[in-house]
Amino acid sequence: MGAEAKLANPAAVAAVVLLGIVAPGLLILASQSTQVTAPAGFVLAAAALAADGRGPELGRSIRAGAATPLGIAFCLLMGWIAVSALWAPRPLYSLGVAGQIALVAATAAVGLAAVPAAAVARAGLWLAAGVTLAAVLAAVELRLDAPLRTLTGAMLSMSRLNHAVIAVAVLVWPAALALSARGWRWAAAGLYALVVAVTLVSVAQASVLGILAGTVAFALAWLLGRAAVWLVTAAMVALVAATPVLMERAGDLIPGALHSVLKASAWERVQIWHRFAEAVSDRWLAGYGLQASRHLAEVRPIELLPAETFNPLTAGHTHNAVLQVWVELGAVGAALLAVVLVLVGRLVAALPGATRAFALAAFASLFAVAYVSHGAWQVWWLATIALVAVWMRVTVREAGSVQAGSPSR
Repeated sequence: MGAEAKLANPAAVAAVVLLGIVAPGLLILASQSTQVTAPAGFVLAAAALAADGRGPELGRSIRAGAATPLGIAFCLLMGWIAVSALWAPRPLYSLGVAGQIALVAATAAVGLAAVPAAAVARAGLWLAAGVTLAAVLAAVELRLDAPLRTLTGAMLSMSRLNHAVIAVAVLVWPAALALSARGWRWAAAGLYALVVAVTLVSVAQASVLGILAGTVAFALAWLLGRAAVWLVTAAMVALVAATPVLMERAGDLIPGALHSVLKASAWERVQIWHRFAEAVSDRWLAGYGLQASRHLAEVRPIELLPAETFNPLTAGHTHNAVLQVWVELGAVGAALLAVVLVLVGRLVAALPGATRAFALAAFASLFAVAYVSHGAWQVWWLATIALVAVWMRVTVREAGSVQAGSPSR
């Protein structure tokens, strides 16, 4: 009876519904809603544990996570982010941003500790349903000229669906794991195909790259086992190290055959990468400070090149999270980021075969999207990363329970 009571905890049920159904689906109408839904779901899960008298257990779990190598490295990165605000162009503004990042990180820590323990039975299936719903709604909006947004009066720009499509493209991996772990491989494949189709008809090119990177990582994990994890992680670390050089030469590295294929917005992004990468060498060790990318045009005036129709440094951010780390946090921040990536890779490598492939796919998808799109500190994106991490932990745990023949919680 005790176990049944815990499973029926209203806060736990509400957390799973909010994180599994509402969080993906609401993005169709409110493009940055994960910055609210994800933290709220994590807090509800913590409330469920507290209501069951497991608050001390939650506290111990959070402290234990912070004491792991990954927890320590992450805390050091968070500390450097906060300290860098002191030499940013607008320190008070940057300190406020550091506070937002810290709040997302804190709720993510709570979620990673609380959600798996508080999850209702078959919670992963709720996520699979939510991702399916979000993908279907996104397809309807994209193909039928936004009927839902017209009905609700929401902003009609199709580009506003980018966040939703990207979130679906990274959440599909834990959702597919939830289905596959129960032997529903055709359902998992169908969900994957649906998400691929949605990304292809959207204007969110980053989502296509995310799906492609995840698919390649998944295939490598099946073929090479744990070696694939270290191969993919090594590639990420190499990209982190080489990003200033690569982005400064981004235009030269794009094959000529692709020049006529890329959209004008893509070429603008190449110009942004080039100009921000140029700035790295001036303050390569500690960077310009948190959120300096937003004000770099004031800090570092440049003479526009003949091909430039705008000042790329006024873009607001680098459209490449790794490059933004280099610009704002310098080599110190980039080194800490690389350590975090290696330690996440170590966690993925420790997983059993099937779950390892899905986890590596999610890891690669998140990195690929971050590498070509969005500001590194946008709260909706940080919350989406936390959502993927928490759901991957939930579905990995469920997969282990199913394989062991015991009921999952």
